[in-house]
Amino acid sequence: MAKKIRFKIITFEKLVKIMVWIGIIFLVVGITASFPLAHWMKKENNPTIEYVLTDKSRPEPNTDDMVKYLHRKGNNLWKHADKDFRDESKTAAVKFLKENYPNYFNDNETMETAIFYGNFLYYYSDKDTPENNVGWFTDLAVSKVYTNADTVDSENTQKYLNKIGENLNNID
Repeated sequence: MAKKIRFKIITFEKLVKIMVWIGIIFLVVGITASFPLAHWMKKENNPTIEYVLTDKSRPEPNTDDMVKYLHRKGNNLWKHADKDFRDESKTAAVKFLKENYPNYFNDNETMETAIFYGNFLYYYSDKDTPENNVGWFTDLAVSKVYTNADTVDSENTQKYLNKIGENLNNID
């Protein structure tokens, strides 16, 4: 003789509890699964200058493509990094630009770092602040010399360097 199958009726309260537990499980799995992705995003989208300078997919140096690459990485840092990471990067940018002023043209690494930090400061800082102005004028001066579109001794480069110096003096 076949055994009869009996179904148990689930109450609404039990169904809600089951759904809550399923939601919690999905949340925990989702959070732990996102850690490797978050690490990748931090390197790719929120790069430190060390990452930018050693990235294997970098364009050829001293080209407009490299300047665009540095701009894109600076913009990604501004747009996608969390506030603490941006604040740390802002401090590092100001420190680098102060310590190396006016010698941004010593070598490609120094120029690339200045372009990256200049672009980051320009976008991350409030408009018409000393940090914003330092970013703008650093990018103008260094990008042109980096791509050989201007010289260190040109009138424009020297004018931009003076503006950088004036604004650096107004940053605490």
